[in-house]
Amino acid sequence: MRFRSGWVVIVAIVALLTAFGAVSAQESQYIPAIVDFSADIDSVTLDAIDRGDASITLSWYIINVVPGQRVAVDSWRANGWIPAWPTEGDIPAIGEQTITVADTQSFAPPTYRLTLYSGQNIVDQRFLTISLAESTSTPAITTFSASQDSVEQATVERGTARVVVNWAVSGRPANSQLVFEQVLPDGSQVNVELPRTVYYVPSSGVGAVAPVNPGAGQTGVQLRLTLVNVISGEVYASSDIVVPFTGTQVVPADATASPSIPTPTPAPAVEATEEMTVPEATTEMPPVVEATTAPVGGPTIQTFTVAPASVPPGGSVTMTWNVLDATSVQISEVLPDSPSGLTYVQLPLSGSVSVPLPEAATTSVTYRLVARNAAGVEVSAEQLITVGG
Repeated sequence: MRFRSGWVVIVAIVALLTAFGAVSAQESQYIPAIVDFSADIDSVTLDAIDRGDASITLSWYIINVVPGQRVAVDSWRANGWIPAWPTEGDIPAIGEQTITVADTQSFAPPTYRLTLYSGQNIVDQRFLTISLAESTSTPAITTFSASQDSVEQATVERGTARVVVNWAVSGRPANSQLVFEQVLPDGSQVNVELPRTVYYVPSSGVGAVAPVNPGAGQTGVQLRLTLVNVISGEVYASSDIVVPFTGTQVVPADATASPSIPTPTPAPAVEATEEMTVPEATTEMPPVVEATTAPVGGPTIQTFTVAPASVPPGGSVTMTWNVLDATSVQISEVLPDSPSGLTYVQLPLSGSVSVPLPEAATTSVTYRLVARNAAGVEVSAEQLITVGG
């Protein structure tokens, strides 16, 4: 009798364990998981990215996704993640998307992130990096010019002068950086870049530099743009311009760039602005313009920020933007009670530049970004900056 009872207990335990094992195995079959996240290319050149010629098709396969979970695909930009493309609905668990490879605005290669969320919790995540291939083109500075004909000598001597410059390079190698310097009469060079939130300088853009006093007897300031490898220090190309003091004439500096580089032509004269102080660091973060719902067939403003959100009079701000499907991008300074400031035209689709506040700005400045495509469809976004302190 004991023998039979013992076997009954053992059989019952085995049956119970078997049942639990079956349930556990059954549940494990339905755990959500990313099976594949891949691309149709392995590498891309910075030159192709800068030209806007590089495209990539991302594909993904996620199993066992249940209601309430969502899929997100992001790309690395500057110092954070942004949506890899604008979406108006849910991203499917299985799919593919062809997009233009955008400049990461950093030294990082194009990097993408696939995430499966349940609420705010990450269920599964996968990363994909596209390596940067060497360009076959020779690195060259194709544009380096000033947006103003002259600069006031008194502001240079006080250390408050700002010169807005335009630049563009081609054939840019990986691990390279653009450096803005001033060449002094003794041949030495001094960095004239303003503080910014991102170290990397995009391959084309518009921004302000802060020239220093070159000394007595000089008739202007000589500015130099250099494309250099940040690891080895190798100089790929350089180009010089001379901005004369107001009311003087100077002989342009000898070109130091490749002979194939055209001589930059200054844009129409713009009155130089003055800056009294460099803005102090602030913990107040500016609002971020999220991906916009653009008109059918129109451009999309993915991000547009201006930082810091509060600036002392005469200070500087950093404008950062990323636009898709546009043929022209410009940013205008709009003042509340006086004539508007500068309009920065022919901007790249993405960039980050530091610029001085308009001289007349006393209470606030609205920065308005306008993107337009070949069909004339236009979208815009605005950022309001408070002036004070």
